[in-house]
Amino acid sequence: MKKESTYMIINILCATDNNYAPYCGVMLTSFLENHKAFHTDVYIIVKNRLKEEKRLRRLEERYDVKVNIVEFPFSDITSSFPIGYRHWTIEMYYRLFAPVLLPKDIDRILYLDCDIIVDGDVSEMYFSDINNISALVCPDFFMYVKHKGWATHLGYEEEKGYFNSGVMFINLDYWREHNILESCLEYLKIHHDILVYYDQDVLNYVLRDTKKFVNLEYNFLSNLISKGVYNSLDTATKNEIISCHPRVIHFISSKPWSIFSYKYTYVSIWDKYCKMSQWRKPLFQKLPKEKPFNYFIKRYFLWPLGIKMHNLEPTEEWKESSHG
Repeated sequence: MKKESTYMIINILCATDNNYAPYCGVMLTSFLENHKAFHTDVYIIVKNRLKEEKRLRRLEERYDVKVNIVEFPFSDITSSFPIGYRHWTIEMYYRLFAPVLLPKDIDRILYLDCDIIVDGDVSEMYFSDINNISALVCPDFFMYVKHKGWATHLGYEEEKGYFNSGVMFINLDYWREHNILESCLEYLKIHHDILVYYDQDVLNYVLRDTKKFVNLEYNFLSNLISKGVYNSLDTATKNEIISCHPRVIHFISSKPWSIFSYKYTYVSIWDKYCKMSQWRKPLFQKLPKEKPFNYFIKRYFLWPLGIKMHNLEPTEEWKESSHG
């Protein structure tokens, strides 16, 4: 481990299993590359020992960081939690337990999903005043398109908004003082049958009155500039998206690490940090388990010929802006 910096400390929280551990490593590399002026304490919550643990700890040799592996001891509680389908796993609930899993002297922490790239400095947000605020979050405009009225479905007023929980600057002191974990568990117990986005739905309800929205640059959802989403948004939201220069990019749909995924905008940024990391390709270049022949035809024949998925193409407004 490098000698600890005399600068301020940033605490990072994430949760992963063996499948997502390499992507967690790329995400952490991207964060550390952009915060070399700070010492970083990373807390990774896991259910079982990670195959990538040694490689994750080797981040300490390259950066001013301490990697802490935190074993999750409450599997008896989470065993009955709904997890649905797709890429979701039980680890998505682990952030709820941060107030009791992390050292009591940590008053704030930045939670980051593994399918994220940090491409700028977030220290201004991290060291901002969060007195009487449960968390700083970014609005989930994708949900406004896909699930209008979702707040009402969850049991609160639409005007209070809905956030994406993949990036959360958490006030741990507030969570402890106001028993946020207990409130989340109670909501899960009563309303587990109405959840679709699971931990995110729970957090949106429980924090409905106490979170604060921050600029979109701190959790920019990668599909916001795709035609299929962008064209469904109102003018004010479109302007916010076009003017945004993301510090944190969140790949919420097609994941950038698969060579058979559609190579939409911002994937090149993920590739850049992947190459900097200990998890550089070709480690990730694996055939998908489902219908590999179909993906092969798309990746090597249709897409090179310009036959692409129209709805994933970036909108013309974005191309014409300074981003394009």
